[in-house]
Amino acid sequence: MEQTLPYLIAFVFGALFSVFDVLSIKYRKISTFIYNSISLYAYAVCFGVFGTLIFGLLRNGLLGSEVFFTGMGENIYIQAAFVGIFTKAFFDIKIFSFSTGQDKTFPVGIKTISHFIEEPLLSKMEVDWFKNYSRFIKVVEGKYQNQTVNDIHNLVVDRLQNFPDDKRVVGFIGGEFDKVTTKRDKYSLVMREFGKEVFCQIFDC
Repeated sequence: MEQTLPYLIAFVFGALFSVFDVLSIKYRKISTFIYNSISLYAYAVCFGVFGTLIFGLLRNGLLGSEVFFTGMGENIYIQAAFVGIFTKAFFDIKIFSFSTGQDKTFPVGIKTISHFIEEPLLSKMEVDWFKNYSRFIKVVEGKYQNQTVNDIHNLVVDRLQNFPDDKRVVGFIGGEFDKVTTKRDKYSLVMREFGKEVFCQIFDC
């Protein structure tokens, strides 16, 4: 158990921090619509495995472990956690990238290794997110189908009056939200700025 636990730690931290990277950056405030995506968990497993492999290579002196572990002490569990935490960042390293058409690029560097696994999973996550979000929004659209764009705008302004961050609300209402001219765009901006919980407080969903 003592021999396998460090590898398990590297796996868990690698998996968790890869998912955290996706949910907190790409899907910030709207991650609730991707929690049931199998691709999200496959993504976590892939980077968990990457973390375990890197840790194994370092422990066997194949990647310059003396330099990598400098200042971390001899605690193998801390070393494993450290490797897991930085696995995603390690595989994001690229020297440059070149266009492959249709707004797509191909990275050259360490990221090349993970690119062929990461990109299909991210694409499938995007599809899953869109499906879940669309189903949710259709229910809200049905509920307010007889309301005009101005009605929706005024409803949001009115119900955000009690939001604790006045400066944020003023900036939101006076920004892109004031410019969009469709109800779906109004819904989308509220969701992306405040998240599902506040969205549902506004639209009683």
